[in-house]
Amino acid sequence: MARKASGMPLYNRTTLVIGLIVFGGFILLSLVAMGAQARYHFRYADAERVQATVVTAEYTGPMGQRPGRIVLALADGREVTPDHDLGGVPAGLAPGAVRTVLITPDRPSTVAFPVQVGWGSVLVPWVLPLPVGVVGTAGMLLYRAFWGHAPVAK
Repeated sequence: MARKASGMPLYNRTTLVIGLIVFGGFILLSLVAMGAQARYHFRYADAERVQATVVTAEYTGPMGQRPGRIVLALADGREVTPDHDLGGVPAGLAPGAVRTVLITPDRPSTVAFPVQVGWGSVLVPWVLPLPVGVVGTAGMLLYRAFWGHAPVAK
């Protein structure tokens, strides 16, 4: 069996590196995604709630359930569109329906639906990958520290 100068079998070193890359990727993915969603949450934290009428609601996908293009009209006549991934848009929007939306003065042409904003949308999708990454990385490091080294010759 081939050994590096450290005495660790080559296949153990490769496994350790691959494991750290994979589990580190879980951690990085979780933090990046949570950060993007948190920015969205804070953007609309103090937004004004207004009523908007659905002008266009086109759905796509194999069963016609994924929102494709949505346009809403505010009370002052301005047309606005949702600001974020349309996957979080409430289901069943039809032209003429009135919905509550969030709008901020610094982004007057885009809105968010209240269900799209909140800590649930920040944490829920990324709760599982983060602990998997942390526990996996810790496990790989513990394995290396206690069991991954070559036995000491007497």
